[in-house]
Amino acid sequence: MNEAVWTAVVFGVIGPLLAVIVTWIVVKRTWHARPELLTGVMVAGLAGKMVFFGAYVTVMLTVLSLPAVPFVASFTTSFIALYAVEAVWMQRLFAGGSDPMTRHRSWGQTP
Repeated sequence: MNEAVWTAVVFGVIGPLLAVIVTWIVVKRTWHARPELLTGVMVAGLAGKMVFFGAYVTVMLTVLSLPAVPFVASFTTSFIALYAVEAVWMQRLFAGGSDPMTRHRSWGQTP
C-alpha cells in the first residue's frame, strides 16, 4: 500500500480511538464520584461526539483530502470495534466488577 492509503487508515482509527478514551475517562470518573449524574453526562457526550465526528470526517476528507475508501473503511471498522469494547467495559463497571483498565494486574492469576 502507498503512503496515502496508510495515512487514511491511521487517521480513520485515531478519531474513534480518541473518542472512546475520552468517553471512558469521563464515564469512569463520573460513575465513581457522582453516579446519579451519569445519564446526563452521557447524553451531553453523545451530542458532543456527534459534532466531533461530523467535523472530524469533514476535515479528513475535504481539508486533508485523504483517500475516501480506506479512511471510511478503517473509521467504520474501528468505530464499531472500539464501541463494542467500550460497551463491555461499561457493563463490567456498572455491574460492580473489576475495572477492565486495571485488570492487567491480575492477568495470569488463578481466581
